[in-house]
Amino acid sequence: MITRGPAGGEKIPIVTVGKALQEKLGDEATEEFVQLLNQALSDQKQEIIEFVAERFERRLSEEIASLRAEMHEMGASLRAEMREMIGSLGTEMHEANASLRAEMQEANAALRAEMQEMVASLRTEMQEMGTSLHAEIQKTNGSLRSEMHEANAALRAEVQEMDSSFRAEVHETAGSLRAEMQEANASLRAEMREANASLRAEMHERISSVKAELIKWMFIFWVGQVVTMVGILLAFFK
Repeated sequence: MITRGPAGGEKIPIVTVGKALQEKLGDEATEEFVQLLNQALSDQKQEIIEFVAERFERRLSEEIASLRAEMHEMGASLRAEMREMIGSLGTEMHEANASLRAEMQEANAALRAEMQEMVASLRTEMQEMGTSLHAEIQKTNGSLRSEMHEANAALRAEVQEMDSSFRAEVHETAGSLRAEMQEANASLRAEMREANASLRAEMHERISSVKAELIKWMFIFWVGQVVTMVGILLAFFK
């Protein structure tokens, strides 16, 4: 009975050998037989692996070559299709550009016509507005001039009235000021007279008091002198 181990390059061991065969061969022969079988199985396994790998590589190279050929064919077909599409797109774009140019020319012509009409209408409206504005300005100027004349006349009348009233007030104020000044002068003169009289009386009093003091001091001085002279004479005659 032969039992194979797990895959992965390991040797395939011989687990058991029949008893009859083992008795006939012997222990040494059995072991050598087992080794021979293991070697044969290992060599066979290696040859099988190499054969399978070679076939796999060959198949892989064939598949790669076929894929390359298919990709080359697909690239050629795609290039042809892209060229056809580019050509058709160029034709379509050229036609579209031509149609767009024609439409743009028509639109430009229509816009120019509309712009010319609008400019003409605007000019007409501006002329009419200018005429109406000129008339309104003239009317406004006339009314403003009349209002200014009226206002000037009214202001002149008010200024004249204010001037006459101001002059009358000035005359009245000047008269009242003159009267007040005369009254003030009269009162100041009376006060000055009274002050002069009082000053004169005080001066007379002070002068009389000074004279009395002078006489008193002169009397005392001369009495002292006389006493001194008398004393000197008495001393001399003794």
